[in-house]
Amino acid sequence: MVEKVAATELSRLCKEKKLLYPGQFGYRKQRSAIDAVAKLIYTTEKAWEKKEHLGALFLDVKGAFDYVAKNRLLSRMKELNIPSYLIKWTNSFLSKRRVQLVIDGFTCPNRDIITGVPQGSPVSPILFIIYLSGVFNSIEARIPEITALSFADDIALLAPGKTIKEI
Repeated sequence: MVEKVAATELSRLCKEKKLLYPGQFGYRKQRSAIDAVAKLIYTTEKAWEKKEHLGALFLDVKGAFDYVAKNRLLSRMKELNIPSYLIKWTNSFLSKRRVQLVIDGFTCPNRDIITGVPQGSPVSPILFIIYLSGVFNSIEARIPEITALSFADDIALLAPGKTIKEI
């Protein structure tokens, strides 16, 4: 129950304060895969109007939830000025987690989980897109011509250009 409340609060805050990259569509209310495709089509048509090509690089973040680095996530939350009580809660939520497997009656030793956000938790999707949001700002700051789109862990980087070499 606490996780659902945290997810709702983080989502509300991110929407209200426009903390996430506008090209992020997955795990956000009133943003769908159709919206991401519409943005892709719009960007393509804008390039064509200028008699340009549009290159697209499609990426899939492998094991997205499994590789969220807690300290980097907490740092990103601070960069976004997310209230300290939510940052402290996230730190606690992602601390002192352990896993133990039982395979065919054999019990493996307990192992600490030092990275990732829990699959199936209602707060994990919003934590993941907060974590990922800084990547898009960084790309756009370095190469302003690039438009980034994402739906959850699927990413498209769109680059217009007069020639394929320019793209």
